[in-house]
Amino acid sequence: MKKLFSLLTLALLTLSAMAATTVTFDFTTGYTNGQVVTSAEQDGVTLTFDKGTNSNAPAWYTTGAALRIYGGGTMTVAAEATITNITFTFGSGDNTNAITANVGTYAEPTWTGSANNVVFTVGGTSKHRRFAKVEVTLDNDAPVVETLKAPVFTPGDGTTFNVESLAVNVSCETENASIYVYEVVDGEIDYTTQQYFFQNGEFYVNATKTYAAMSTKGDEYSDFVYATYTKIEEYEGGTDISFVALTDTIEGGTTAGWHTIVKDGVTMKFYGTVSNYTLTDSLGNVTNEYHQYRIYKNNPVQFTSGKTVGSIRKIQFFCDETNPTSGFADAAGLDKETGLWEGETRDITFTASNKQVRANSIIVTVDDNVPAIIVADPVLDPENNTKFIGSQKVTITCATEGATIYYTTDSVYQVYEAPITITETSTVKAYAELNGAQSNTVSAKYIKLAEVSTIAEANALDNKQDFIFYGNVVVVYQNGSNLWVKDNTGYGLIYGNQVPQVEVGATLSEEWEAQYYLFRGMIHEYQYPTNVTASDEPLQTITATEYAEADLTTEKINERVLVKGLTLTAGEDAKYLYTADGMAIYNQFGIEYPTVEEGKTYDVEGMVSYYNNAVQIMPIAITEAAATTVLRGDVDNSNTVTIDDVTALIDYLLSGDASKVNLQAADCDNSTTVTIDDVTTLIDYLLSGAWKN
Repeated sequence: MKKLFSLLTLALLTLSAMAATTVTFDFTTGYTNGQVVTSAEQDGVTLTFDKGTNSNAPAWYTTGAALRIYGGGTMTVAAEATITNITFTFGSGDNTNAITANVGTYAEPTWTGSANNVVFTVGGTSKHRRFAKVEVTLDNDAPVVETLKAPVFTPGDGTTFNVESLAVNVSCETENASIYVYEVVDGEIDYTTQQYFFQNGEFYVNATKTYAAMSTKGDEYSDFVYATYTKIEEYEGGTDISFVALTDTIEGGTTAGWHTIVKDGVTMKFYGTVSNYTLTDSLGNVTNEYHQYRIYKNNPVQFTSGKTVGSIRKIQFFCDETNPTSGFADAAGLDKETGLWEGETRDITFTASNKQVRANSIIVTVDDNVPAIIVADPVLDPENNTKFIGSQKVTITCATEGATIYYTTDSVYQVYEAPITITETSTVKAYAELNGAQSNTVSAKYIKLAEVSTIAEANALDNKQDFIFYGNVVVVYQNGSNLWVKDNTGYGLIYGNQVPQVEVGATLSEEWEAQYYLFRGMIHEYQYPTNVTASDEPLQTITATEYAEADLTTEKINERVLVKGLTLTAGEDAKYLYTADGMAIYNQFGIEYPTVEEGKTYDVEGMVSYYNNAVQIMPIAITEAAATTVLRGDVDNSNTVTIDDVTALIDYLLSGDASKVNLQAADCDNSTTVTIDDVTTLIDYLLSGAWKN
């Protein structure tokens, strides 16, 4: 009996092993560096890749011995059989930002669950993950256990509208799910208002209301999701306040950064630049004019009404057709097609998405209900732009006796009762209120500094993360506000108007501060630097590292390099030269270019950069390559002429393989061809010590 039981157990284990199979995708072999990969298929499993919202990066592509995806990008794993396990092996240089899965459970580096289709998303906006291997375990006998999804409202929670009725769609990703929608009255779900939809459906909202929805399938019920829709009656009257890029004077407006304009009691604050410039043709005729507030991508524009005016009721953007208000993220009830917002507020912020917004002018309408009581503005302590490590306490006070202070670190205001503690980079907004009168809304940003001591650590930070640098880096090149630095872990670029003049080869003192930014999705920059100074360390000798053109991959960005023997051609733009393989040489530093001549080669020293999805060189110097001296008879390139050269020459004549010989040196009789006569001439030279001709 014992033996029979053992045999049955073995049989069951064998059947289980036969049912489960593992498919391994190995990206360490079979791919070339820089190869764009959008899908991979093997043994019934398909991987597909999408770059997501990162417009600066290819979808997926190989780098080193791994496949790379940037923040916001996805990998979909699909199979006809049931997927029960997916394990990742990460490659060298991998970052550690989060990966999430749409189903199942992911605990790095392994996903577990039961599905035919799993979508993984890399978090963040700039950091990437590098996948060396993906191992997918399939169970051919196991049924897929489907997870019921909650419904989704479109448009989402917080939408405002000023039309007669707003069409709302409610849908569920789970196939054949039923959806129930209810109105919420006085904070409670009113089950008598039930609306039923199969899979998805549409209903209309004609007044300010809140709805709750849940999905169901079989015996499963999802959690409730909620959405509030606010109807705004069109506001007539009030006072229009115009912000016009052509006429507004803004200190430092052409410099990228924060800019504030105050007009007639309304404040506009935004991150970007003010552009006032013209384009002309070759005859000097003006072909186009640009007068714009440029709100940079992923950055805000904020409007607040002061205590001397009423609430903001309308905001109308008039935008550049190439960068319209559709570039704003879905927020605050703005109609992104018309550029119009309507409502009632004293403080509102719109944020550009992954594309900048350019407004020629903006009209803000405020109502005539000016507060009768003047409430003093709150005071935040410490002040705006305070930097901290660890945590920071913030105290808020108001000089108006009896006023209640409200504050927020996100978008929901609450009563201030005691100092608040900030543990991440945050903007605290606050206003005070007394008997219906309200102060201006004030704000202060508190910046948490990450602590790093190597360039590799700095380059692994989240985009726009502020940091303090405790290590030592060496200056490899400087041009104006650009300061390239290195240590033994990598290269970076300190950039900004605050950069001092520092000698090449100088070691920077510790504890300088900056904000990490991944420019163009590839260039590691440290912006808004402070405390950048040279230490007392002796200057180091800086020499460019010599590479072949083919070696200049994205891994070399920000490095000082020397490439010899390049054949160059001039571009239509005088700032550009191009190599024979099409790599751009861009005259960023305004050096004097040599006259490029056919038949000549050139040595280019410069800084590696990235533009138009390709590596380029910004040259420091371009010189004509020195003529190569050939030692006659040195067939094997040993720098001496011996009997070995005779052997090498005969081998070449017999095999035709020129990979190991110098054919120019092998033309011993100067006949411009290499034949058996050159062997005779070379032997005569070795016997006599002199060439016959």
